[in-house]
Amino acid sequence: MTACDSIVCDFRHPSRLKLKYSAQLFRKVSAMPPGRNPGNADTQNPQTSQFISRILAILSFIQSVDKPTRLSLIAQETRIPKTTTHRLLVELVEHDMVRRHGNYYTLGPSVLRLAEKRGSEREVLRRAIKPVLLQLHSRTGYIVGLAVPNSSSIRFIDTVYNETYIPTIQKLESNYPLSTSAAGKILLAYDSNLTTCIVPGHRGSAQKNNTIAIPPDFAEELFRIREQRMSTVAASASTDIAAAAVPIFDAEQRAVAALTLGAYNDCFQLALARVMLRKAVDHVALLTRRHAAQPCQS
Repeated sequence: MTACDSIVCDFRHPSRLKLKYSAQLFRKVSAMPPGRNPGNADTQNPQTSQFISRILAILSFIQSVDKPTRLSLIAQETRIPKTTTHRLLVELVEHDMVRRHGNYYTLGPSVLRLAEKRGSEREVLRRAIKPVLLQLHSRTGYIVGLAVPNSSSIRFIDTVYNETYIPTIQKLESNYPLSTSAAGKILLAYDSNLTTCIVPGHRGSAQKNNTIAIPPDFAEELFRIREQRMSTVAASASTDIAAAAVPIFDAEQRAVAALTLGAYNDCFQLALARVMLRKAVDHVALLTRRHAAQPCQS
């Protein structure tokens, strides 16, 4: 992540922050380096950090609703004062990050273009590491998945499995909560921005110390996951699938996806999954570096 020149203070009016270069702003607030939280991104300028957190919260909520949304609902769900929400929406509309339709708001073309680019990058990633997914499945017989964050959920953009898992795969391929899946937990451990999506009633809201109120036990679990560079979850009643996941990093060392192995609880061998995933993630790193060094062919 490059240094941000997309947010500047208007020093003639210090109480007001201006948006500049909206595409750069959105890339910054949606992809901060691991360990950075929008609530404490800049301890020297709490006004800037609050501004980023609120912008991210508004855009995240509008995206998650996926339909035209009223100002009052945006303010209510993000817990940002209504007058402040209106002022920020005016700025976002001005820079085409949000579109206004009467009393309703949707994502604007600047954000949608970035989303299209992100989708293209994910497709490149999916194709690049497909051989790894096939090899993992061949050696283990487990479900192998490539997952990416999708607001408060994870979404599998590729899966490899056999007929044994057909009764379960539809549940797994639907949007699964970040906080309860192996893929979601590994992504949360490496991208603190995602925590604004999972804390109930705190969609982007900040405490007095500008941090998000993550339950201490869960925060400790994420810390351990990051130390181990792997997350695991036991089988749930709904799927009976136990799983493990490791992060996949882009060229800037941001965790952009998760590689997962899962199997029915009575078949899942955690030791085998750990060994196979650690070998696979090294191979994935080599493949992604190779693809990053090559121009994308359309």
